[in-house]
Amino acid sequence: NYAPANYNLGKVLHVMGKPREAREYYKKAVEENSYFVEAIFNLAHLETELGFYDDSIKNYGKFIELQPKLDKAYLGLGRAFIGAKENVKAIEAFKKAIELNPSSLSSNISLATTYLSEGNFDDSILIFNRILERFPKIAGIHKNLGLIYYQHKQNPQKALHHFKESLKLEENQPQANQIYAIISELEGTK
Repeated sequence: NYAPANYNLGKVLHVMGKPREAREYYKKAVEENSYFVEAIFNLAHLETELGFYDDSIKNYGKFIELQPKLDKAYLGLGRAFIGAKENVKAIEAFKKAIELNPSSLSSNISLATTYLSEGNFDDSILIFNRILERFPKIAGIHKNLGLIYYQHKQNPQKALHHFKESLKLEENQPQANQIYAIISELEGTK
């Protein structure tokens, strides 16, 4: 019945690859001390990992009540909403995370990819370009922009530019062969 001991045992079990057992000890720690923010946060994170999205959302909500200024809590909440297939709520959570920490790469990428999955290509492009302003050497961002311009915006010049940049930055990426094929197709239509 000692919250810190339960919390520490949960952390050890999590690191050992026993997430279900870890969850039980995190829950015990929170039951013993409902203000134990580290335990609440780790429990919420682990519940997302295990697919207990509703529980995760509830625990991130508890954490945010106690620590409303931590961007990582809103990022985690957004990811839990994605798991629960509540993309509109996820977008709001990611926006709050970015409001608290505009330079968070994870929050910006999560927002852009959620916009993309919702078919909101213009906002996705806007966020991806904002990321590239700060981090111009991320191959995956260029690849995503290439795909948007190729599949949804019918802008072969921009698609070609981003696909080439992606391959220049990461020549052996998993989808390299597909990207080379698209580049050949686009160059053939010039």
